[in-house]
Amino acid sequence: KVELTAPTPEALLSSSRRLLRDPHALTKKLCSLPPKPSAEAEGLAPFLLAEVQYRKVREKDVNLAYEALHSWLSAFYFFSSVSEQVISVDKELERHEGLLRRLEGGGQEE
Repeated sequence: KVELTAPTPEALLSSSRRLLRDPHALTKKLCSLPPKPSAEAEGLAPFLLAEVQYRKVREKDVNLAYEALHSWLSAFYFFSSVSEQVISVDKELERHEGLLRRLEGGGQEE
């Protein structure tokens, strides 16, 4: 966990270095995160919708890392937004499948 004491450029740079020091550990942590409740995930929406103009730098790896993290945040936002709906949709689907089985079975009982 990286905590920022003050949002200074130096603090941001130091935190970024710690996060990106071991990229495999970072991606493992990101991939193991459970979805957030949709109310919490909505906190990402302003950042994602703002289309912050990232100024590309000479180091291609930095640009690729930014694009990958932005894409991951977007995917995590959508995943978290719909994850709470999975259970109710699954139950509704089971109910409809049960109705369909009864209708199909009713047509064969003549």
